[in-house]
Amino acid sequence: MEESAFISFITPLQERLFRVAKRLLVSSQEAQDAVGEVTLKLWDKRDSLTSVQNLDAYAMTMTKNFCLDRLKSKQGNHLRLVHVNYEKPTDSLSESIEHRNSFSIVEKAMELLPEKQKLVVQLRDIEGLSYEEIEAILDMKPTALRVALSRARKTLKENLVPIENALDKINTLRTVTGNYIDDPEHPHVFLIAQDVQAILPEAVHMNLDHNVLGMNYNEIIPLLTAGIKELKEENDTLKSQLSALETR
Repeated sequence: MEESAFISFITPLQERLFRVAKRLLVSSQEAQDAVGEVTLKLWDKRDSLTSVQNLDAYAMTMTKNFCLDRLKSKQGNHLRLVHVNYEKPTDSLSESIEHRNSFSIVEKAMELLPEKQKLVVQLRDIEGLSYEEIEAILDMKPTALRVALSRARKTLKENLVPIENALDKINTLRTVTGNYIDDPEHPHVFLIAQDVQAILPEAVHMNLDHNVLGMNYNEIIPLLTAGIKELKEENDTLKSQLSALETR
């Protein structure tokens, strides 16, 4: 394979290789290094690549094997499996917030899946590879692949429960102003931790240094996003009703 042909083959593929590596290696730097190493290995094999039937699947397989070797090595003992850090441009702030937090929630849910199921979901539902390509990459039989994917999707669906009655929950939250213990000179706006604890206990923790409740405000964003969606649905309904009245 000539250099120009190799570049044309590897350049558009590197982002997908990175996402697969990121699925296996928590560090973006580790994933970048993995893609770099795989690229060098492919370059060294460039003379034999012309006989490879599916170059994309071949490169994916090399990336998977390299990352799994890293995980098994002493150097990789500190690495763990996580979801890809994937971003997609959106048209509005609410969509941007929803998208970012949706992937954060999916990431947490995917951490509960067995390694093989994580890779199957990654390659099929995120990378969009065909079943035949995934079978070659993961060395799985067709039936085993479909069973793993079905079980993974079922687990994710069970673990991703939609937020209902978000507006009612938001209305129970009280906003106040005051000073933090560690910053008494500057007033801040914050929520009452006990209110949040009643509807989102996972967002509240005990600050042992000061023996007070603290909050992770990032955990509250999905609730606010669900509230925005409920408001939009109500607004759309009212617009439709108003439009119907105007046409009478």
